[in-house]
Amino acid sequence: MLNPSQFQQWCRERSLETATVDLLARIRFSPPVRRVQGRAGNVRGLLHRLFHKQPYHRE
Repeated sequence: MLNPSQFQQWCRERSLETATVDLLARIRFSPPVRRVQGRAGNVRGLLHRLFHKQPYHRE
């Protein structure tokens, strides 16, 4: 994660408006909305793409 001065530099390089910088800063330093849990369901999107979206081709 960027330190505060790196974050300010990143925002300046992108010419972000003050309101946008303020919003991003609030999001960066606010606590998580939910508790992160490690379980099999967290990788569902990857597994779904691998096993259900791509057709199986045999050569």
